[in-house]
Amino acid sequence: MNRLFDASEAASESMRDRLSEMAQTVTGAARELPAGVNENRRVLTQSLAEGDLEAQPGRTFRLVTVEEAQIFLPHWVNYMKIVLLLVLTAAAVLPFLPFAWLNRQRNKALDARKVFQSENVSVAVFAIFQQVTAWLEATGNGGGNLPYTQWNVSIAPVYADRFAACARLFEEAAYSTHSMREDQRKDKMPKKARKQTANQVNDQAEETTTQTVAAPAAEQMGISEDADAADSALTYFTVLLQDRMGSLFECQRQTVYWETEQDHVTIHQSAPEHALILNAGCYDVSARLLPENLLVDDGWVLRKNPGVIVKVVDSSVLGSGVGSTGAAKSICQQMLGREGWASMGASKSGRILLISREMLEAPYLQTAAMVMVAKAANPSLLLDVDPEEMLQMLTEEATGLLPTGIYYYAKED
Repeated sequence: MNRLFDASEAASESMRDRLSEMAQTVTGAARELPAGVNENRRVLTQSLAEGDLEAQPGRTFRLVTVEEAQIFLPHWVNYMKIVLLLVLTAAAVLPFLPFAWLNRQRNKALDARKVFQSENVSVAVFAIFQQVTAWLEATGNGGGNLPYTQWNVSIAPVYADRFAACARLFEEAAYSTHSMREDQRKDKMPKKARKQTANQVNDQAEETTTQTVAAPAAEQMGISEDADAADSALTYFTVLLQDRMGSLFECQRQTVYWETEQDHVTIHQSAPEHALILNAGCYDVSARLLPENLLVDDGWVLRKNPGVIVKVVDSSVLGSGVGSTGAAKSICQQMLGREGWASMGASKSGRILLISREMLEAPYLQTAAMVMVAKAANPSLLLDVDPEEMLQMLTEEATGLLPTGIYYYAKED
C-alpha cells in the first residue's frame, strides 16, 4: 500500500514540475533565489497505519520565485515632459532678453562717452574720431581701407567737408605733442554729447576762462575787433603755430633733417630739438636712431630725402653781434657740395635753414626757431609772418631790448 502511495506521489510531483515549466515558458523566465536564500520544503506524508508504518519523510524541493513583469510608461511621455520644461523656461526668459540687450548697449554707449569728457583733450578727440568713423562705416558712407585723408573723396558729399575737418583734428591729436584746445573737442563731439557738456558747464562752472586764438581764426569765430589782444607775443606766436600747423594732413607734413654744429651729427629723439620739430608740424627723420648712431653719412641723408634741412651754427657765424650772412652762406654752399645733396628735395626747393645756437638757449628764441622751421616747411601757411618782426617782438618782450645781430639764414630759392 505504501509503495503504491509513493508511486502516485512521485507521479504527481513530476506532473507539477512539467506544468511549472510550461507556465514559466508562457509567463516569463524564472529567477532563482541567490545562494543561501533558497528555502527548502519537505513534503510529509503519513499513512493511516500506525506503529512501524508511521509518517515517513518525502522528497526535498527548492522554492523558485518568478520575477514579476514591470509596467513602464511609453518613452514619448518623458520626451514630452522635457519639451514642456524647455518651453516654460523659454517663456519665462525670452521677454527679458531685449531689455538685457538694450541695457548692455546703453552701458557701452555711456562708457564710450565717458572718454569724450576726458581731461586729456587729445584722448577725447581720438575717441570721438573713432566713433565718427564707426558711424560712417555702419551707414555705408565710410571709405573702407583707404587712408583717412582720402575718405572725403569716397564718402557722401554732404559729409565730406565735415569729415575733412575731423580728420585734421584727429591727426593733430595723434601726431602732435602740444595740448589740444577745448574748442577742438567740441568741434568733433556729436551734438548730443556737446549739449551734455554745455549743461555740465552751465551747472558746475564758477569761473570763466579766456582763450587766445590767432587773428584769422578769431575772424572766422566772429570775435569782435574790440576784443583784447594776446597778453604776450610769446603766447600769440605759440597759438598761431598750433592753429596753422594743426590744419595739416599727415601727408602734408614735411620731414626734417636736423644737423648740429658738428657736420653729419644729428639729434636723438630725447633732445629738445626733436620736440621743436614736432611742434613745428614736421617729422624728425632721425627719430629712430640710437644715441650711439647719431653720426650719419651722406648716403643715409639721401635715403631719408628730407623736405627741410636745419643746420645749427656757432654764435660767431649767426647770433648777437653778427652783421653779415657771408659765413652762413659759405656753410650752406659747403652742405650743398656734399655728395648727392644738390639733388635732394630740400635743396631743390630751397628749404635749408641755418640758425644760431643762441636760438636754442632761451624759450622766446626757441619759439622763434619753431616758427621759422614751420615757415620753411610750409611757407604758404605763414605768409603773414615776418621772421624779422617776430624775432624783434619776442626779444623786446623778453629782454626789453631790440635784437642786435643776425640769428638765422634761409637759403634763397
